[in-house]
Amino acid sequence: MKRTAGLLAAVAFAVAGEGVAQERTGVVRVSVVPDSDDWTYEIGAPARFRVAVTRDGHALAGTSLQYACGPEMMPPAVEKAGAVSTDGLVLEGGTMKEPGFLRCVVTARVDGKRIQRGHRAQAAAAGGGDRPLHRPGADREGRSLDRGAGA
Repeated sequence: MKRTAGLLAAVAFAVAGEGVAQERTGVVRVSVVPDSDDWTYEIGAPARFRVAVTRDGHALAGTSLQYACGPEMMPPAVEKAGAVSTDGLVLEGGTMKEPGFLRCVVTARVDGKRIQRGHRAQAAAAGGGDRPLHRPGADREGRSLDRGAGA
């Protein structure tokens, strides 16, 4: 009798669970990356940013987004909207007329949630021998932040 009651309870739970859809979960990431390997551009050169929206590593094609790019700490020079494809989206971030940082902030809406990410690129000082204002993995003086590399 206990076996029959246990079997009936299992069947009842299985039937009741069929009508309930599982909510979609997963980690959604918005990636904003400059197209220059070292994040630096010559003064006057156009800065481009690659944008991807993924859930658990899979592209979320058709996700609508808004973006704003311009000199850091200043009003954006470029404000537009678009949709990301399976291959991502390349944004024209604009150019810099003098050394400084160009920031690009992207806002996407996924499942009703607002996700905002930003990245910055820099316009290097004019002249062949001048070093960039800052490089990834280094402090403002150009010293490596990797303390395990003999720094």
